[in-house]
Amino acid sequence: MKIKNKTAIIYFLTFVIRQLQTDKLQFNIDLKKLLTSWDKKREIGKELFYKPSTGFKRMAGDCDDFVTVIASKLQQIKIGFRIGFLIKNDGAYHVFIVTDKNILLDPWIKRKPIKFKKEIYKNAEHIVLYNINFKEVIL
Repeated sequence: MKIKNKTAIIYFLTFVIRQLQTDKLQFNIDLKKLLTSWDKKREIGKELFYKPSTGFKRMAGDCDDFVTVIASKLQQIKIGFRIGFLIKNDGAYHVFIVTDKNILLDPWIKRKPIKFKKEIYKNAEHIVLYNINFKEVIL
């Protein structure tokens, strides 16, 4: 599968991994509260990426902002995860988190953790999952 903006995907993954190493955010909020409290907002214009501590202070943002914060929380509580991208027309249009226990964390789908199934994302032509070592799985 050829993804037109694979460079952007790798850039975002690199950003998240770097933030996990440098922005040592420690926050006392559980995953369910993070999912229910997140204020989903679309970015208009230029795409911006925020470090986890900024995203957490805002508790608002688009899907990449949420992924950065939730990845930081998962690392803090030592839960493994993969970052998922929805692909349509050879381009990524949404990002989310799936834990190593196959739990989906995506407030755009459900405000609570649910079992991940690729059928949840009916409009995606493909789903690509990456772990923090850049191992790719295409569904």
